[in-house]
Amino acid sequence: MINACAPATLARWRRFRRCLSTAIRARSQAALASVHPSGSGRSCSFIKGLGIVSAIAALFVAGATAPVTAGTGDVAIVQDIALSGNSGASRIEISLSRPAEATAFMLARPYRLILDATNVAFQLPPGAGAKSGGIVRGFRFGMLAPGRSRIVFDLAKPVRMLQDRASALKSSRGGRIVLNLKAITPKAFASRPPGRVQIGLRSTVHAKLKPAAKPQADTRPVIVVDAGHGGADPGAISSSGLREKDVVLSVAKKLVAELRKTKAFQIVTTRADDRFVSLDDRNKLSAEVGADLFVSLHADSVGNRRTAALVRGATVYTLSERASDANAKALADKENAADLAGGLAVASRDHRDDVRSILFDLIRRETANEAAQFRETLIRTLSKQISISRSPRRSAAFRVLKQLSTPAVLVELGYMSNPQDQRLMRTRAWQTNVAGAIAAAIRRHFR
Repeated sequence: MINACAPATLARWRRFRRCLSTAIRARSQAALASVHPSGSGRSCSFIKGLGIVSAIAALFVAGATAPVTAGTGDVAIVQDIALSGNSGASRIEISLSRPAEATAFMLARPYRLILDATNVAFQLPPGAGAKSGGIVRGFRFGMLAPGRSRIVFDLAKPVRMLQDRASALKSSRGGRIVLNLKAITPKAFASRPPGRVQIGLRSTVHAKLKPAAKPQADTRPVIVVDAGHGGADPGAISSSGLREKDVVLSVAKKLVAELRKTKAFQIVTTRADDRFVSLDDRNKLSAEVGADLFVSLHADSVGNRRTAALVRGATVYTLSERASDANAKALADKENAADLAGGLAVASRDHRDDVRSILFDLIRRETANEAAQFRETLIRTLSKQISISRSPRRSAAFRVLKQLSTPAVLVELGYMSNPQDQRLMRTRAWQTNVAGAIAAAIRRHFR
């Protein structure tokens, strides 16, 4: 399988990404930076040649030097990252070979500032990531996916980004990305978690001649809306014959319509009609489009008739190898068996190797934390529109949530087994309210 991949075009890059899915999880820097889509003809077999221990050692080491290869084209090279400030405020200034735009957001436990940029590579001296300044304790950097790079700044305390002073500058000497941070209390951070900040370009010089404008790549966040089940897999069926696959597809269509009104996102759906889509194909689609958020829609059910009338409301799940409770585990087992309902043979996935676990651990905290932050935003928004279950925050090992580098949540909109929930789920008004609430949460998350 490894020798079958050759990164020469964007399509090959995507196949190459699947070859190195676990390595991409670790945000490979030195190893992946030496492979570029410039027609070199080198195959993925170079990974085998490195040896697995060497490959792990090369992955995302703080301050490691990333070599710049020929044929980088419009890639902006990070040449220096300067940190300054004190315990109350800090400034981050990133110097690049050419102007670049970025997106910044915050994560907690521990506190970090994440900066994502497209078409950016690194040429920093050894040990650069070990330096600190003000609130910033140090940083790590590397490739998150082909064409997407990330810098993670470790913080001594929570901060608020001063948005009116965050900018991407262009000058005669290249480009700069400037971030100004102000320390805040943990309570202030928790009460109002900051969303994403889009750092757009501003000019610091006036050119005499304006070059012809180049077509701009679509940098809007990519949202994957996943309507669960479909086709031969109806999902849960209520006592009145209402099918889960129909409810979630209807809500998904309304959600897509709401998001498209904003023109702020690129929207991708796993299914737009009543067809069966395997869990693996849903995950592959998310990886291929480089999703920034994956939202899977479902509706739960309770088999016990005595408790069915008592259990209702929405629940939001995130990924965890250890289920939050027995009910979460049972639901994950049921949803993970969806491929069987669709007529597919499901191979055993119990085999795990230590290397994959180590590589997965290197990135899963950032992805899991962002998913948890979105879950909080979503629960707060949903609770204003529909009934929420008694334990709305749950986690389990859902296969559809096992994304390479995409925050993902699974939303159980309600209980098909509850008479009140199923009556509401049939109505257009309820479906519209749910879709509007989810859309509002997505907008707030990327604000």
